[in-house]
Amino acid sequence: MTAADEEHKSLAELLAEEYSGQTKEQREGNRFDKSKLKKLQLLIDQSKTFSQIISASLIQKQTHAEEPAKKKQKPDTRKTSSADAHSLDTYRQPKSLVNVTLKSHQLHGMNWLISLYQNGLNGILADEMGLGKTVQTISLLCFLLEQGIEGPFLIVAPLSVVSNWTLELSNFAPSLSFVPYVGDKKHRQKLRRKSLRKFNVVVTSYEISLIDFPYLRTISWSYLVVDEGHRLKNANCMLFTKLKALQVSNRILLTGTPLQNNLAELWSLLNFILPDVFHDFATFQSYFNFSEFESLVEDNDENNSEFNSLVSMEVRKALVNNLHTILKPFILRRLKNEVLTLPPKREYIVYSNLSPLQSFLYSTMLHPENDFRSTLLKTFFPLYVKYNFPELEKHVEQYLEMTDSAKSKKGLTVKTVQALNTHYEFVNSQIKSKRISNPLMQLRQLCDSPYHYFFPWNDDTKITSDLILNTAKLQSLDSLIPALINKYPREKILIFSQFKSTLEILQTYFDEHPSNDKVYSSKTNVFPLKTCILTGSSSKEERDDAISTFETDPDYKIFLLSTRAANLGLNLTAATTVILYDSDLNPMVDLQAIARVHRIGQTKPCLVYRLATLATVEEAIWERVIKKRVLEGIVIELGEFNGSDQWVTSDNKKIKLKKESVLSSLLNFYSSRRGKSGLNHYTDPSQLVTTLKSNSLTAEEIEEATSHALEKYEEGHRINEAKLSHIKLLSESDVTGQSALDDVLS
Repeated sequence: MTAADEEHKSLAELLAEEYSGQTKEQREGNRFDKSKLKKLQLLIDQSKTFSQIISASLIQKQTHAEEPAKKKQKPDTRKTSSADAHSLDTYRQPKSLVNVTLKSHQLHGMNWLISLYQNGLNGILADEMGLGKTVQTISLLCFLLEQGIEGPFLIVAPLSVVSNWTLELSNFAPSLSFVPYVGDKKHRQKLRRKSLRKFNVVVTSYEISLIDFPYLRTISWSYLVVDEGHRLKNANCMLFTKLKALQVSNRILLTGTPLQNNLAELWSLLNFILPDVFHDFATFQSYFNFSEFESLVEDNDENNSEFNSLVSMEVRKALVNNLHTILKPFILRRLKNEVLTLPPKREYIVYSNLSPLQSFLYSTMLHPENDFRSTLLKTFFPLYVKYNFPELEKHVEQYLEMTDSAKSKKGLTVKTVQALNTHYEFVNSQIKSKRISNPLMQLRQLCDSPYHYFFPWNDDTKITSDLILNTAKLQSLDSLIPALINKYPREKILIFSQFKSTLEILQTYFDEHPSNDKVYSSKTNVFPLKTCILTGSSSKEERDDAISTFETDPDYKIFLLSTRAANLGLNLTAATTVILYDSDLNPMVDLQAIARVHRIGQTKPCLVYRLATLATVEEAIWERVIKKRVLEGIVIELGEFNGSDQWVTSDNKKIKLKKESVLSSLLNFYSSRRGKSGLNHYTDPSQLVTTLKSNSLTAEEIEEATSHALEKYEEGHRINEAKLSHIKLLSESDVTGQSALDDVLS
């Protein structure tokens, strides 16, 4: 009996057991279409046939590789018949691939790609980030060139990695002529006049492939390579539609992100690489229609609730396994720990308590009855005057308490009132321009910094120590950065954030650090530090300059990067440390960011730090204290807004109750862990210093978190978290993010 047969038998037994508690009429009403299982089996059998073709073409006897002289004739690389697949040899590294020696897994990947090509199939190279998908693809193109197949080959990639593709083509495949088809309209027109057809390889971005689609579709491409192919998981997106419409003989998708168990996404990828096989989503979806099976479960039957849950879980598991079986022939995925011995890496969460100002604003946000914009205005107007116009600071409290008609009385001159009016309107206009509609987003931004909504220092005003005193995570950085720079003066650091405004605040922190303040002078002598920055709004030239400067200039030790804009395709092994200033709700995004450093080419041990604030939504997510429905409410149900402060759904009353329930849960968690201390004392200097001291890492914590001693990288290494309370050493399951979010989301 095959594995599929056993799986179907197990599924049938499970469903029969559920039937046992029902009447005949109920059983008849719940009977599912067994023909779908047969259709599913046919599809699985077809996928197994493809799998056998590919496997047969890759399985080689060692003697074939050891006796190359016995066969002097070149192999025929044009074979497409499955009958010929068994006779193919395993190919060695192409001679035109220079300045690099393929590792064994990369050579296997090249042969897998060649086998797909020879058998007329397309596929997905889904190796884990950092295993060299780029060089494996280039090796395929070199192989094809040596067999007389000169292209043209089209590579479509995120703009941020176009330069990386051209750099590796230049270094590893000088025999391949290539052109980066990016730039402004005039530059691209000039390239088109010269004709792209004369180049072996054309490298372009997602955006340009859409803009210049009418021209690109006139060319018959030998191969289409889509880097970061998971962008094609939506079959309705414009990129999917346009790329699929190109004249292409073969397609390959590259992605380091594991495929999700989502029918539409899976079908989109399969439809893109094999449109003739997976041509109709409705039919495909009908094979995996969970609803017919789940109709067997009685939602209101409390006595069988546990069993009903098991039925649902097992049915989904069985069907998802079948989905993966279908994918197997067309996807190659290897993990770093399976094929490589990389330098060791360990990861910590570094916790801090919100500053009094953050705590006050965070608590205000958790009470939906509060006017948050009004609170921001009353909070930041006095600070703006204090930092930039100190001569007016003494009048602010009186100004805010008086009505408009009374402001010219009781000691306030007309000139003073006019000046304060101007400053008040400026602060008010800045705060009004901020979008405040998504509570999850606002709470997470508050955990980063209270200055997302308004930065109270003018450009020509000197930054004061309040920048750090009011920002908990900067206090964590104040412990880590000097220790890392002093201990490892030649090593570099990447700092990722999801928010551009956070990166701008960090840039100010490093460039204008108040290191002359006596509070910091004993430990922050490394500041100021030169930084490079890369965000989603950076142009290609700015990206390339930032990457080049960081990699080549020893004075630039800090690279500030947008998690979403810079987590794909970049090779930044010049750094050895990654700091995730904030973590993404999707753990794969953070793993992709970490893989910019911990990848092939890295020769030194790596350290990763995730900054998180205690008793907040950040800790709640990481420590799994928010129940499934609360997290779903935050991420899904409360995520649709119209851009104003109104919650928009088909049932506003219902969503309002859910919003209040979510915020109430977070407030209870916050209050139980934090208490009321410091909530309304952000103007008290003693409270600020107390928070700073409480967030500073101890010497023992710094030594634990920054040491490169090999024993600290060993799998069995543990720390005394009660004693080292600011840091938590993450296990491998924590690092993947799956153990944390799976428990909440399953």
